[in-house]
Amino acid sequence: MFRLFRRFFRPLSRPAALFLAWQHRKTLAMWGRSIRDEAQQARAAGRPEVARWKALLPALWHERAAAERGTVQSLTVTEDGRVVPGHTPAASNASAGASSYGGVVVPADMDADVMVVVG
Repeated sequence: MFRLFRRFFRPLSRPAALFLAWQHRKTLAMWGRSIRDEAQQARAAGRPEVARWKALLPALWHERAAAERGTVQSLTVTEDGRVVPGHTPAASNASAGASSYGGVVVPADMDADVMVVVG
């Protein structure tokens, strides 16, 4: 009975879960870095701001394709609530070729189809 229960509620075996995590390792790393950076900022400010978390978490979901390509390594919420790429592998966001669309800074090497506009 317990084996049937366990098999029903644990459909992924350990190797399958590891393979899934390995296939999405860049996305998981981006999520970890972005959440860590936001938590450190909240700790420095004294208390977390719910609006910043509400902006960050949906943006993380929408930027997973850019993370898999390696064009975005983390996301950062600015003081005015915009979500921007925090660390890009090539250069900073202020580099030549970076542009802004609807309040979101987009590096030149990022495709426009993965842009997140939080507003």
